[in-house]
Amino acid sequence: MRLKLNSYLCSLLVMIMLFASGTNVFASGIPIHGSDQYTPKVTLEEDTIEPLPNAIPITLTPSHERLVVHVGNIGVDPLDSVTVTGSATDYGTLAPQTAKVPPVIGTSFVWNVPMTKAVMNYYVTITVVDGSQTRVLYGSAKLEFSESHLAALGWNAGTFSSRGASLNYHFSKHRAEVNAANMHDYIFAAGTCRQDVINNPSNYRKTANSGSIPAHKYKNNNDGRFIILTDSNNEILSFGR
Repeated sequence: MRLKLNSYLCSLLVMIMLFASGTNVFASGIPIHGSDQYTPKVTLEEDTIEPLPNAIPITLTPSHERLVVHVGNIGVDPLDSVTVTGSATDYGTLAPQTAKVPPVIGTSFVWNVPMTKAVMNYYVTITVVDGSQTRVLYGSAKLEFSESHLAALGWNAGTFSSRGASLNYHFSKHRAEVNAANMHDYIFAAGTCRQDVINNPSNYRKTANSGSIPAHKYKNNNDGRFIILTDSNNEILSFGR
């Protein structure tokens, strides 16, 4: 009975490995749209070659806080050595990381690279050494606040060429003032402030803005934060302290 069971399990494992090796090697670790309306969109691309005998599912997960590359291993033995390198917008080349990858649980490679641009591009190269074989896998992903997404969030292009260009500039200039570790946190705080101005205008001192676009500046009476909103549709031109 035990021999029959072992034979069955081995056959099942082989079927799983064959199925996995025939599917896309790269997958995205987060959905296209999160439950938070301020969650940036992820677009995944892939450029892979033939997997090793051990099936190697790879999950590429960029977020507004970090980049995670998870290397799985559906085989029965550890992968001898996996090295992950790559690059990220605004950070350049990422420090390479190397580890042995155990079966079943795999290994996650993590870089703390918060989102600092409206469009972030990530490229990774994964070199897998298993026994006498070496294979290289490639993948890329994009994390972004698209123009339509920023429009829905009420961010105005102002005098910049695009809404994204405006957000890049104001995030870089004011992020430290409002303790925003990444672009998601910045635009979330700006959106919350905008809504508070609309709901509780008495909490703010209102002055005319001197820019070319008709707008007013609203400064919080308690914490000193300010937001500049267009007179038309209350879209955000700037946010800081």
